[in-house]
Amino acid sequence: MLTSNPPYWHLFETEFLASVEARILTYDSFRLIPNGSAAMKLYLSFLLDENKQKRLANGTEAREKLKQIFSLYLACFYHRLFGFQDEGYQ
Repeated sequence: MLTSNPPYWHLFETEFLASVEARILTYDSFRLIPNGSAAMKLYLSFLLDENKQKRLANGTEAREKLKQIFSLYLACFYHRLFGFQDEGYQ
């Protein structure tokens, strides 16, 4: 949905099927959505993490991580846009 292309659209069908069979497909958010924002790539990396212990486990965790990442992203954006200076920021 983010790229308007299905996952792995760039692979030929035979390549895709061989990759599935060999279990070598990766879900690197930085490669899957190269034109996405840094915040979106970071969020997807938490959703698609291969390590089950690090991966977001449920909707509540996903919603909280989304708020956390995009709040930070917006704060950085406004800082750059308006030049807000925080006492703790250098």
